[in-house]
Amino acid sequence: MEDYSASPARRAAVYWFLDGLPEIVSGLVLVLCGGIGLALWSAGLGLLGPLLGFLGLLLLWKDRDAIEFLKARLTYPRTGYVRPPVESGDEPPRTIGTLASLSAPVADKSVTHFRYNTVVPLSLAALWTNVTDQTWIWPPTVCGWVVVLYLWNRKLERPYRWWEALPLALAGCALVLSNLPRNLRPPAALTLSGAWLLAMGGGKLVSYIRMHPRSRPESACA
Repeated sequence: MEDYSASPARRAAVYWFLDGLPEIVSGLVLVLCGGIGLALWSAGLGLLGPLLGFLGLLLLWKDRDAIEFLKARLTYPRTGYVRPPVESGDEPPRTIGTLASLSAPVADKSVTHFRYNTVVPLSLAALWTNVTDQTWIWPPTVCGWVVVLYLWNRKLERPYRWWEALPLALAGCALVLSNLPRNLRPPAALTLSGAWLLAMGGGKLVSYIRMHPRSRPESACA
């Protein structure tokens, strides 16, 4: 895991999650796609391939635009603008152009791992619920996966405390142990994961707005 050590890059990356909007947008995407999957299944159309393609497009190309749109109206007017962090998978490869670059320090960059450490694993875990019908496998698997998610992020820019991860583990176990048809589990798990992200982001947004009320313009003197 990376050591941010309270650097300006860490503060910028943490600031990106201060208002909960990245989690809210990603949670809405998962809930939307899970709902579409449930609707397709209810209609007798098991077309999850296009659904997953739609999910991938939104997550990889459109989520940042939606977050920036909301931050420009909710966050930046309250606490100021900070350049958004780079997605961990979008960093350009390092190149060695000169001998001097061998000893040059690595630039202090603001990087977020949220998409590839949280959103993508949640989506893949939802798909994996369609693998087997052997119910005894699911409780330890779900709990183990949530523990890995917790440990994976605990030193990064958006850590989750154990009591925040616990409801996800309990709800996930209840879902996979229910009598849902096998083909219905992935969209239901997507919806559940999205609802959890919405709850995490919604709580942060409420706390952020209370701590940072929008400043009122001073009235002009008569």
